[in-house]
Amino acid sequence: MRRSGEPEGPARKKGITRTTGTTESFVRAVVAAVTAAVAAYAVACSDSGGDGDPFVEPPVIASEDGVLEAELTVELTDTEVGGTPVTIRAYDGDFMPPTLAVSPGDVIRLKLANRIDD
Repeated sequence: MRRSGEPEGPARKKGITRTTGTTESFVRAVVAAVTAAVAAYAVACSDSGGDGDPFVEPPVIASEDGVLEAELTVELTDTEVGGTPVTIRAYDGDFMPPTLAVSPGDVIRLKLANRIDD
């Protein structure tokens, strides 16, 4: 008998369980923030003259012994993009947030300090 919140079909057979709404919302927010930062960085580096800064790999935080533990601080900061002043979200002071490197089954313990409203 399937309980409320359990996946159906192949996911159920593989033992995949659904995350809680809070965790799911948090993960979606982090993914959205990282995606937005990558897109903004791509726009900032693209220039019709081709003289934009080259792409620099963001720092990597990798899991160790099956656990990724990290703390990130996000805050608004002023900078220039193509000579135009803009306000961006900075992650630990950097334009690009770090890459989180994990393997299937790893545990992620991510503490996000949101300083945007400060």
